[in-house]
Parts: sequence; structure tokens; C-alpha cells
Amino acid sequence: MKVQDGHALLTFGENVHPLHGGRARIEGFVVAGADHHFYPGQAVLARSNFVEVWSDFVPEPAAVRYAWATFPFGTLVHPEIGPRPATFPAGP
Repeated sequence: MKVQDGHALLTFGENVHPLHGGRARIEGFVVAGADHHFYPGQAVLARSNFVEVWSDFVPEPAAVRYAWATFPFGTLVHPEIGPRPATFPAGP
């Protein structure tokens, strides 16, 4: 995970895309600053294996989680196999 201009930049080892296609928003991300208080995040696919995540409540992201819940909901999918990537944290 890299941080640039208040946005977390995530690179995946393979292509991913939003469930609803195109540059639709990707749901399921939360973002935290250095205090590790997580807030709902906004995310878009910037390239086929690159997702940009941010929250208006977190000026400098330190950690990101995707679909990190008991009953996770996310809209990021793998174009060839369909199901979304497994839940994951990024950052310290």
C-alpha cells in the first residue's frame, strides 16, 4: 500500500474490477489514520490491478481493510473467476 495525496493506492497481483463494471464505485473498504479508527472508504478502479481508496474522514491513510467483517459485503471481483478477492488488511 502506498499513500499519495490522502489516498491509499493498492496494487493487486492480478486483474480485478467492480462488480457492476466500468469505473463504478467499489464497496467494502474502510480506511484508518494513525489512530486506527476505521471509517467507511470510497474506492475506484484506477487500472486493471490498481485500486484507489480514501475517506473524507481520514486525511492521511495508515491502514485499509476490505470486506473486513463477520458478514462482509464487497463489490470487487476477479474478471475470470467471478468471486471477490478474500478479505484483507493493508498497512501496519
